[in-house]
This record gives sequence, C-alpha cells and structure tokens, in this order.
Amino acid sequence: GRDRPLGFADVFVRLENPTNTEINLEIQRIEIKDASFDYTFMISEAPKKILLHPLEISENSFHLTNKEGYSRPAKVKAIVTYQINEQVKVIESEPATIDRH
Repeated sequence: GRDRPLGFADVFVRLENPTNTEINLEIQRIEIKDASFDYTFMISEAPKKILLHPLEISENSFHLTNKEGYSRPAKVKAIVTYQINEQVKVIESEPATIDRH
C-alpha cells in the first residue's frame, strides 16, 4: 500500500579528529533538500552522539526515507546540523543527482 517508503537517501558523514583529545559531538539533524530551491524532502531529527577518539576517522551512514518520493528536482543536497561543545555547525554536501528506478 501507500504506507511504504518511496523516497530513499543515504548520507555518509566522515568525521576526522585531528587533535590528541577526545571530541564529543552530536549530529542533531539531517535534511535532504532540493539543491536549487528551499524545499525539504526528508528530515531526520533522531540525534546521534558520536565520540571521536584522538586522531580517529569515523565513517557514519544515515538512511532517510519518505512516503512521497521526489517530486520534481534533478538534484538534491544533504544538510547536516551538528554540535560540538556549545557550538552548532552546519555542513552541506555537493548536489547529487537523483537515481530514479
């Protein structure tokens, strides 16, 4: 039925700790947005705490879905909001083309 997801996105976040101290960070939100317009297709607000050991490189993947699919765009981007200590930062991916099957 219409209850199963139609749109899927995998977001890969590579975190690097160049310091000799542990870093606690929390990924607060991941959004999949139209690369050209301010339209959000998917949003994940399940925070994930990540402990980065000294000099560690951490590969993290996040799987997002929606029930609508992708209506019109050719390209989307991922926007990741995360917090380190008291600072909230945002990183964006390069635009990616949607694979339609």
